[in-house]
Amino acid sequence: MLHEIQELSGEEQELIESDSMKMLLAEYQAKSAKNESDEKNKLTETSTSSAPTPECPGFSLKDCLFFDIETTGLSASTAFVFLIGCISYDNGKWTLHQLFIRMVQEEKRLLQAFAELARDKRALIHFNGNTFDIPFLKKRAAANRASIGFSHFASVDLYQWFRPLKKKLSLSHMNQSYLEKVAGWERTDQMDGAEVVSLFWDYTVSKSVESEQLLLGHNHDDLVGMLRISLLEGYLALFEGKIKPDVDGEESDDQTALLLHFTTILPLPPRIEPEQPILLFSPCNPKSSQELSSDSSFPLPECQENAKTVDLICLSVSGSRGTLRIPFHHGTLRHYFPDYKNYYYLPLEKQVIHKSVAAYVAKEYRTPAKPENCFAAMEGSFLPLPHIFPQDVSFGPVMKADCRSTDYYFEYQKEFLAQKEKLTLYVTTLLSDFF
Repeated sequence: MLHEIQELSGEEQELIESDSMKMLLAEYQAKSAKNESDEKNKLTETSTSSAPTPECPGFSLKDCLFFDIETTGLSASTAFVFLIGCISYDNGKWTLHQLFIRMVQEEKRLLQAFAELARDKRALIHFNGNTFDIPFLKKRAAANRASIGFSHFASVDLYQWFRPLKKKLSLSHMNQSYLEKVAGWERTDQMDGAEVVSLFWDYTVSKSVESEQLLLGHNHDDLVGMLRISLLEGYLALFEGKIKPDVDGEESDDQTALLLHFTTILPLPPRIEPEQPILLFSPCNPKSSQELSSDSSFPLPECQENAKTVDLICLSVSGSRGTLRIPFHHGTLRHYFPDYKNYYYLPLEKQVIHKSVAAYVAKEYRTPAKPENCFAAMEGSFLPLPHIFPQDVSFGPVMKADCRSTDYYFEYQKEFLAQKEKLTLYVTTLLSDFF
């Protein structure tokens, strides 16, 4: 069995220790801790047992083992593992380990060597490993009577972690090579899985050095690709509304929209396809999104023109700078009073008055207000208000087109542009609600 060890390049080490990777792990641990806390609460509610529930263990990058396996097929019952690549922190530096067997009979040694590499680690990082790699290794370990335990590891599956981006970025695929391109990287190796398997079987006969290097190179690119994919954490942070508090705004030249400029908390990787900055559409009314094309990537001018035509919010991001184009709603909207039983409706004036002053109006000119007519109309320019907007922050009365409408607005005043805290809160809420 070959155990090739090499130190990662400076660029590859920077990818591991990037802010994106650190935030990814921090978010993963926070989510795991919350899930475990929720499970603990459920057990507490349904059980009288006082046995303590273990807390979600914390870990750092140095506790992680990045790994990827190469197999001769998809079924662990008929195929076996011939190559396992790992990246770990050893003796003060990041190191690539490649465990490679030249014959089937060495598979048990391969599995034992992997178990030894993972022995002191606390977390496994992989791509689709929860579905394929880990179950495959478990079955092969059982078949070879080799001891590999996975229950004590935190398992960070990058495929599952970044799945929300498929819809948000209108991605056509979620395989690793495609996501690498979304993250701005074109791999050197271009072999697919079937070609790798065929090459390995040829290698077992020829023992060709060239074939061996091609197989190791493919596995190397799989591992480095995982590091590149971690840069997509910047998109997840963006769609959770995580931006810097430096938002500034301006009205568009044609006065049809408000432009809000902001800085992302993490830089977004440049996409290879398309080369333009990532641009996303989100309608003011999410129900109308079905009328749009599933391809939401456009050059900026086209994005702006489409946004004007169909009254959409348009998001453009390049590097660390982003802009939200939010169309104004010009006209008349209504603020509905929730305590309508405390009002009277005046049919002649088509308005409502509070009961405290209704005594001055003759009874024949007033009727008890109803939910649909208990409103105050206002004419002006309005901006969409997300449904998840914090209730303790007031942007003024919540406005709607009619009583049944679920699209909320607030009145826009130029003074809004000087309120930095509210601008930042508005942008973060839009990003996490509409996108």
